[in-house]
Amino acid sequence: NKALAQNNPLERPPVRLGVVAKPSSTPNWIDFREGATVNPQTFFTDFKTDLRLTPGDSMRLLKKEVDNLKFSHFRYQQFYKNKKVVYGEYNIHQQPDGFVRSANGRLITGLDI
Repeated sequence: NKALAQNNPLERPPVRLGVVAKPSSTPNWIDFREGATVNPQTFFTDFKTDLRLTPGDSMRLLKKEVDNLKFSHFRYQQFYKNKKVVYGEYNIHQQPDGFVRSANGRLITGLDI
């Protein structure tokens, strides 16, 4: 029954990027609102639609570094149908307390090969 499925509390609608990002954010630089919960490891699946990624797109973690201020920096590479996308790179920056402060980079959208 479709009506029952819509009322199921376990089926939550996806959070939109606009809810967690500050209004000044752009596709290439996102600053997150204080208190926003963003997971660096699921960011690209959680916000796939907002980032205009297709089922053929995937983001692979290249490396995670921790700087001298204890910030974690996650560097991702974009792939389309398992092929590396040149210039398709994105970084996510997480504070020591777990708050994701910002994300920046470039995603190549509209690919069809």
